[in-house]
Amino acid sequence: MKKFISLILCMIVFSLSSSIVFAKQLTVNSPYQPVDIKVMYNGEEIVLKHKPVKYNEFLLLPAREVFNALGYDAKWDSPSQMMSVTGNGISAIFSRNDDSVIKNGIQYPGVTPSVLVNGSFYIEATQLGASVDCGVNMDGDNTLVIYPPDADEQAVEEDAQNQSEEQPQDQSDVQTVDYSNVDIPGNFVP
Repeated sequence: MKKFISLILCMIVFSLSSSIVFAKQLTVNSPYQPVDIKVMYNGEEIVLKHKPVKYNEFLLLPAREVFNALGYDAKWDSPSQMMSVTGNGISAIFSRNDDSVIKNGIQYPGVTPSVLVNGSFYIEATQLGASVDCGVNMDGDNTLVIYPPDADEQAVEEDAQNQSEEQPQDQSDVQTVDYSNVDIPGNFVP
């Protein structure tokens, strides 16, 4: 009888310790933090099932949801870990854990790799926009505006100017990068 009780106590202790270890694994901080940001296109909010996430200083968007809202066909191929996007004369291919995009047969560099987060494929916001010739701009702290390819450049520029006037920056933290000597074909914006 003592052996039976000891066995039961051992099983209880083991199951409790396993549960604690498992719970601890679930609460480990992910480098991809969900953020409350509205995504707007043509004056309409894109309702997203999966929240945008921040990775370091980059904003990543749930690719299929955003591409579909912009009118593109986005397909995920699980065996190759690639997403293909087609529509409006554009064909783009993104690979998981790769920071580049192949747009109409030409490879363009990106700034951070595309990733799977909680089963959804995420792409950095400016790269997502550039891959389909759309402009992307933050409007305040919690709204990302995606401009269609045919957007009035002056209106886009005015929005960007208004944004910079609203949010003064400490100029000591600003770094300037000169892209004038970089030859990037097409409309890709790094």
